[in-house]
Amino acid sequence: AGQAHAAGFAITEQDGQALSSAFSTAAEASSASVVWYNPALMGFMPGTHLSSGASIILPFSTLDVNKAKTTTNPLLGGAALTGSDGGNGGTAAFVPQFYLASEITGVPNLHLGLGVNVPFGLTTSYEDGWVGRYSGLTSRLQVVNISPTAAYKVTNWLSIGGGFDVQKLDFNLSNAVDVSSTCLGLLGGGTCNALGGAALTTPQGSDATATLNMGSWSWGWNAGVAMQFNQGRTRLSAHYRSPVTHEVTGTAKFEQSTPGGVAFAGATGLLTDTTITNSHITLPESVNVSGFHQFNDQWAAAVDVTWTRWSRVQDVVVLFGNPVQPASLLRLNYSNTWRVSGSVRYKPKENWTLRAGFAWDQSPQNTRDRGVRLPDNDRYWFTLGQSFRLNNIIQLGASYAFLYVKDAPLSQVDTAGNTVAGTFHATVHIISAQVIFKFNP
Repeated sequence: AGQAHAAGFAITEQDGQALSSAFSTAAEASSASVVWYNPALMGFMPGTHLSSGASIILPFSTLDVNKAKTTTNPLLGGAALTGSDGGNGGTAAFVPQFYLASEITGVPNLHLGLGVNVPFGLTTSYEDGWVGRYSGLTSRLQVVNISPTAAYKVTNWLSIGGGFDVQKLDFNLSNAVDVSSTCLGLLGGGTCNALGGAALTTPQGSDATATLNMGSWSWGWNAGVAMQFNQGRTRLSAHYRSPVTHEVTGTAKFEQSTPGGVAFAGATGLLTDTTITNSHITLPESVNVSGFHQFNDQWAAAVDVTWTRWSRVQDVVVLFGNPVQPASLLRLNYSNTWRVSGSVRYKPKENWTLRAGFAWDQSPQNTRDRGVRLPDNDRYWFTLGQSFRLNNIIQLGASYAFLYVKDAPLSQVDTAGNTVAGTFHATVHIISAQVIFKFNP
């Protein structure tokens, strides 16, 4: 799903109309995307609503390498790591979503909904042979979420709702392994020379490529409450989404580049194809509070505050079926975050709506544990968009967002003691299109 475009590896782009307002308009309850943002708001939406759309995400992320500090293990000479700067580590992504919300005929005040979206994801991909290859080549996480939901309108001003989040997670990682440095650290120069000659006695002389493919199904839940006043011109909403823990399994494959690497694997049992067992990934819970007010027939404004408990995401430990293969550690050490956003809505004509928004999106990542797989930092969203109602049923919309990401310095040491250091520079462009259908009762 592209390099993550909200804090951590969350994907906030779950609705084109919401994108145009920097995700501050959940309480407006203007499309079926409330199935995701807060299903309680369905209680204020009579009839049947369908929303479908997609975002194209164009991230640009490059590393300004600090060559003086990008070196092999100091105990093995501390020579400069060879290779390029990796190029653009961001990968373009297509993120679709679909939502359906409907009032149930014959059952007063009951509404049901269904949503399908991708709330978490990341992809970074660097050039083969780049200086940071031992820390990461490709990283891909994708979570597809299916949300059956329900809402009940308790009174004209109060609605409650909730649902389940059924998730399919896929997680793929690859990186180079410095077999030479690993051999020297474990077996010493004499044995490594006997196994592979100069290729195994010179750091960076023999690389392997490790590819991990993992996946799982899991589930969580969510619940919310919504209130409206002034004949619906003012709305407030609050929503909670639970954490979801995935127990992933899969396979690990290792490809050697030299005969010496093959000999090392045969002699030690390391870096040989195996299974992945009993590894856990926890996706964080979040709490969201939104407000919306319509001043008159033309102007409205919205605000949103979201807290995410990223501290649940510390280390991702991948365990292998091969008893001699050490666990693989992805160290994140995330902290809890806030996102604050606001927007304005202007309707120059009855069937034409313009929106603009801004958001501050705090990163959960600290400088000490920042790595090349997801070099995250605080970001600022600048968004705008418009929608046009063709008739009483169909509405079309388009949105654009520019993300400015603060520079992200890092100094990452891999398992062989090699260090990659520098500063990541990143920006993101997002284009979204959406169609909304509304069938009145």
